[in-house]
Amino acid sequence: MRDIYLYRLSKNTILFSTRIDWLQKISDAELDFQKFGSRWLLFSQITTESVFKNVIRLVAGKSATINRQTLEIKLNEYNWLPDSNEIADVELLFESELKSVTTFPLFQNTVSLSLSGGLDSRLLFSILLNTPEKKWDAHSFGLVNHPDSLIAKEISQTFGIEHRQFYNPNADNIIAELEKYLLQTIINTSALSYLQLRHYSLLNESQKIIIDGAFGEIYRKEFLKKLRILGFAPIKEKNINRLYELFLSPKPDFFSNDIKKTMIKGARIQIDELIDNLPDVEDIGINNYSNLLAIKTKLPNHFCCEQSRIDDIVKSYMPYVQPSILKYSFSVNTSGKNIFKKIIKRQRPELTRFPLVKGETVYPYYLNGIGMNIYKRLKEKFFRHTFRNEYIAIFKKLLLPYLNELLETNQLYNSDIYNKNILRNYLKRANDEAGIETIIFLDWFLCFEIFYRQIKSSSLNIMKKK
Repeated sequence: MRDIYLYRLSKNTILFSTRIDWLQKISDAELDFQKFGSRWLLFSQITTESVFKNVIRLVAGKSATINRQTLEIKLNEYNWLPDSNEIADVELLFESELKSVTTFPLFQNTVSLSLSGGLDSRLLFSILLNTPEKKWDAHSFGLVNHPDSLIAKEISQTFGIEHRQFYNPNADNIIAELEKYLLQTIINTSALSYLQLRHYSLLNESQKIIIDGAFGEIYRKEFLKKLRILGFAPIKEKNINRLYELFLSPKPDFFSNDIKKTMIKGARIQIDELIDNLPDVEDIGINNYSNLLAIKTKLPNHFCCEQSRIDDIVKSYMPYVQPSILKYSFSVNTSGKNIFKKIIKRQRPELTRFPLVKGETVYPYYLNGIGMNIYKRLKEKFFRHTFRNEYIAIFKKLLLPYLNELLETNQLYNSDIYNKNILRNYLKRANDEAGIETIIFLDWFLCFEIFYRQIKSSSLNIMKKK
C-alpha cells in the first residue's frame, strides 16, 4: 500500500520518494492529461503509471533497477493473478483468517475501530467484541446527526464500548489543508468529503492503531455492479467503447474540448491495455473478473493514496486488503453480503438487531440486494431532506470566499484547459442561492484548480531557477 516515485533531476541525479507532493514541488513535472483522464472520468484511475510527465511510479508488483555507473533505470513488472483453484470450506477459512488479521494488533497495542453504520465495519466490530483483549474503542467521522454516526454510537453504547465522534467544520486553514491533501492523494475526493477525513491528527494523540474496514465491498460484490451485470459480452469481444461506458463515473465537466478529448483518448487506451493483462473472462467468470479488475485499479489508485496519507499521521491498518484475506474474494461463490451476515450472527447475533446505513439511508438489517435498493429509492423519494443544507452552508462559509478571490484575479478565464462558457454559467451562480448541483460542480472545480495551481506554480519556480 505504498508507492515509490522516481524523477531524473539531471544527468547525474535521480530523486525518489514515497511522497509525490514533495517530489513534484522540486521538479518541473507537469500533469499528463492523457494518463489523468481515467482518474477523472471513470470509476477509478485505470493505469498504475504516474499521472505526471517524466515521473516513474512503482506500485506493488513493480520494481526498478538503477545502474550505479550510468543511472539507467530498468523497470520490472509482475502481473499478479489469483490462484484459480477453488478453496474448500472457504467461508470458515475466511472467517478464521479475518479474525487473525483483525485482532493481531491488540497483542501489543491499543486499537480504535473506524465504525460506521455499514456492514464491513460491523463485521470487524463483532470480531473485536469476542476477543479477550479489551484494549480497543471505536470512533466515527462526520456530522454528529448523520445516520452513520448515530448507528455507530448506539451500537457502541449498547455493548459498553467507548465511542468518539470527530467533526469540526470550522477550519480556518482549510485551503492550506486542501493544498496538501489534494496533491498528496491526486484529488482522491472532493473538498466537502475531505471535511470528514481531516481528523486523524486527533487520533494520533492517543497513540492508537486505527483499524479501517475499507475495501470490504469487494467481498460483497459491491464494486463495478454494472460490469458484473452487463460486462461479460463487451469484455469477451473487447468492445472498448462499451466498456468505457460501463466504467464511466465522471466528475463535473469544466475542461476545454481539446483537454477532454485527450482525457477520453487516454482512458480508452488504458482500458485496452488493462484487458490485455487480465485472464479470459470465460475462464474465471464475471464476478472474479470484476474483483480482479478492482484490485488492479481501485486498490492501488484510490485506497493506496489514502492509506499513504493516513500513514503520515497515525498508524492505520486495513484488514480487508491483506493478501492472506484478499485471496478469498475469488473463492466465495455465494453473496459476500450473506457471508458477512452469517459471520456476524455466529460472532454476536445481537448486532443483527441494528439497522444498516447506505449513504444517508437507514434500512432494515434483513434486507439484501434488490430489496435494499428499492427501499433506499423509496425512502429518498418521500423523505428528501438529508444533509444537503449543512453541506451548502459549509461550502459557502469555507470555500466560496476563496472562489471569489480566484475570480478577482481573472486567471481562471485565461486558462486554456477550461471551458470558459461552462465556467461562467456556474460561477455566476456561486453567490446566489445555489442548489446542490452547483455546489457539487464548484466543489470539484475548486479541488482541481487548487491541485493544478500547485503543479503550475512548482513548474514555474523550477523554470525560473534554470
